[in-house]
Amino acid sequence: MSSEKEKEIDLDSIPLLDYLKQAIPVEELRDYSSVRRIGSIDFVKGVAIIFIIIAHTGGAWLDSTWFFVYGIGFTFLDILGPSLFVFLSALSVVFSIRRKKGTLPEKVIRNRIFSRGIMIIIIAIIFNIISIEFTIPGYSFPATLWGWNILMFIGASQIFSYYALKLSKISRAVIGMFIIFTSDTIRLWLYQGKEAGDVIISILHYIIVS
Repeated sequence: MSSEKEKEIDLDSIPLLDYLKQAIPVEELRDYSSVRRIGSIDFVKGVAIIFIIIAHTGGAWLDSTWFFVYGIGFTFLDILGPSLFVFLSALSVVFSIRRKKGTLPEKVIRNRIFSRGIMIIIIAIIFNIISIEFTIPGYSFPATLWGWNILMFIGASQIFSYYALKLSKISRAVIGMFIIFTSDTIRLWLYQGKEAGDVIISILHYIIVS
C-alpha cells in the first residue's frame, strides 16, 4: 500500500511546467509544429532558384549579337529552374508524409498538408492580383484572382501529392502518362470551346489553362 502511494504523483506539489510536460506529449507537438529539413533537397532547390534568376536576368547581360545564346540556354534553364523546383517541392511533401506515417494521426497529417498548400495558394492569389493587374493589359479584378504561377502550382501540387500517395505506383504512372500525352489536346479543346462561346468550357479553360 505504501509503495503504491510512493508511485502516485502529488500534482498539487509539483510546479506547473513540470505538470504540463507530463500531461502533454511534447515530442509529438514538436514533431507536428517543426519542419525537418532535408539538406540535399534544400541545396538542389537553391540551385534551381539560381537557374530561375539566370533565366530572368541572363538576357540583360548579353550583347545583341550574342542574344541567341540566351535563347538556347533558356530552353535548359526552363527545365532546370521552375520545373525542378516544383518537382522537389512535391518530393519534400512525399518524404514528409512517409516520415510521419504511423507516428501522427492521419487527420493531423492531412490538415497540415492542406493548411500549408492552401496558404501558398492564397499567397499566389494575392500575387496575381498585384502583378497581373499592372503588367497584363485587358485583365482586371476578378479575372486576376486565378493564374497558374509557380506559387499556385506548388500549393496545388502539395495537396495533389497527398492523394496521389494513396494510389498504387501503377495508377500514379498511368495518370502521369495520361497527363503528359493528352495535355496539349485537352488545352486545344478547351481553347476551341472558349472561342465558340461555351460557358462551361470557358470556365474550365479559366481554371485549367489560366
